[in-house]
Amino acid sequence: MHYLTNIVFEDVDTASMAFFDDPPSKWAIIKDCGEFPCTAPNNILLSFTSTTYSGTTKPTQEYADFQIIPDDPNIGGKVG
Repeated sequence: MHYLTNIVFEDVDTASMAFFDDPPSKWAIIKDCGEFPCTAPNNILLSFTSTTYSGTTKPTQEYADFQIIPDDPNIGGKVG
């Protein structure tokens, strides 16, 4: 888990808050993970506290305290 406190999002749109890329298939190293990609990008949790927003472009909802996790249903539960 990554803890982020007193972060200022300046001119950040809702769609640009975070992006977690899927693990590339070339990460499939049999001796490390078997014949499937390592899931490191799916094991990220960002926890924000005391967040503020500034600028002319802001997210549609401005939360001071929130968490961001990947939208993989196998990691964070059912998405939808």
